[in-house]
Amino acid sequence: MHSFDDYYYFYLVVKHGGFSAASEASNITKSKLSRRILDLEAKFNVTLIQRSTRHFKVTPLGQEFFEECSKIIDQADTAQNVLLKQKVELQGLIKISCPPVMLEHQVRPILNQFLKKYPKVNVELALTSRRIDVLHDDIDLAIRTNFTANEDSSIIVRDIIKTTHCLVISPELLGDREI
Repeated sequence: MHSFDDYYYFYLVVKHGGFSAASEASNITKSKLSRRILDLEAKFNVTLIQRSTRHFKVTPLGQEFFEECSKIIDQADTAQNVLLKQKVELQGLIKISCPPVMLEHQVRPILNQFLKKYPKVNVELALTSRRIDVLHDDIDLAIRTNFTANEDSSIIVRDIIKTTHCLVISPELLGDREI
């Protein structure tokens, strides 16, 4: 099989109507374009372009080959756009584990903002307060309350919400005791 680069070089030369124009449009030297197309023609023992110093004409076989090369280039561009789109727009499924109380009071507004900003993201929630093994339980993000430092060095821990806590008790329950 021949290098796909040669198909691309041939496509450029025909699309731009000559070696000089293709060289200017692509920043590939004219000599490289000419040499690679000559190699392509020699490999298959065909003439794709009739050329001289003042003449450039694509043969019927060259025209047919150009049309097929165009399809290959278009398909390669489409494939590349799939990868670029992934970088541009967040999408897919994210699995989040969160205690129910935290979801109700702290996480829901943040999650709603995130989903408005990234509508192609789907969220699967696992509402639980139990300790989770993110790898074993197939969870992308575990939101937990934590009052101590993380001891597992393989897990990345970030503070997302800082809250203050206070203990409240009714005077009737306290009775005569002091705290």
